[in-house]
Amino acid sequence: MKENIIVLFTILCASYAYSQELVIEVMKLDDVEQTESVFYWGFMQAYGHFAPEQIGIHGNMDEYLKAWFVDHCHHVKSCEKPTYCLVAKKDNSIVGYIVFEELDTQGAIYLYSIAVDPEMHGKGIGKQLIKSMIDSVPAKKIIVHTRNVNAYAIAFYKKLGFVESSCISPYYQELAHVLVGFELNLK
Repeated sequence: MKENIIVLFTILCASYAYSQELVIEVMKLDDVEQTESVFYWGFMQAYGHFAPEQIGIHGNMDEYLKAWFVDHCHHVKSCEKPTYCLVAKKDNSIVGYIVFEELDTQGAIYLYSIAVDPEMHGKGIGKQLIKSMIDSVPAKKIIVHTRNVNAYAIAFYKKLGFVESSCISPYYQELAHVLVGFELNLK
């Protein structure tokens, strides 16, 4: 019994120490390059084994990803709605990020993109990013989508209580045939 308590205490201390090392903050200009790398490797882990056509990409995957990231950064900078980019850092290296926007309708947040360095999966970083998003903006629900073949993301959203939804951003309508929407009611 005493040994079990010591083991549990050790696990709790290790988890607490790990969570203390993770810092979530607003993305700075200096963070863009590392954030792009996390986006790229996260996307490649989820979709790299699919043919581009299977996931709604026409042409070269690397070119698509570079163009998507640049387009996404431009969208964030030019968006009229409040848009946020948070990064998760461990030992001063970016290990995850989240990009979200306040929607005009029904007090919702649209989660544009979230990724965690594949080597850091399973450590609660994605969950911490979602929690930071919720803490940052008062909202009644979160809306998100992912490609319908991304089993990891689908399981992640369902584990956090998201339910399937038909809501897909107009920005992604040309990909609607390969996407699945989710939403999480907060209040």
